[in-house]
Amino acid sequence: MTYPFVIGAAGDARYSSMEELAAYAKENDIALGHFGDVLTPTQVTKDTPQDVRDKIAAVAAKTVMSERAQAVAAETGALVYWMDAEASAARIEGDKATGAIIGDILGN
Repeated sequence: MTYPFVIGAAGDARYSSMEELAAYAKENDIALGHFGDVLTPTQVTKDTPQDVRDKIAAVAAKTVMSERAQAVAAETGALVYWMDAEASAARIEGDKATGAIIGDILGN
């Protein structure tokens, strides 16, 4: 599940919607940051047997795509999806790289 976020801007910002922000960003530098704890997805340990990993993955994939989970997504706007271990690891590395870029922009 991807947690919902709030984008805040100064009261005198030249945009008041995501569409207006996107248009503004095409011609102006902006910085977006995430503030809070790093929430790395929970994963099984490296010594977990492959057959157990496969069973966990099958149940998790079925659960997040269930009608109930997708109803939560529709009601809250949260993104509910499944990524396998390899895709998850790549996503985490990409998110770390993005965080570093944002840190550089903000001078951190």
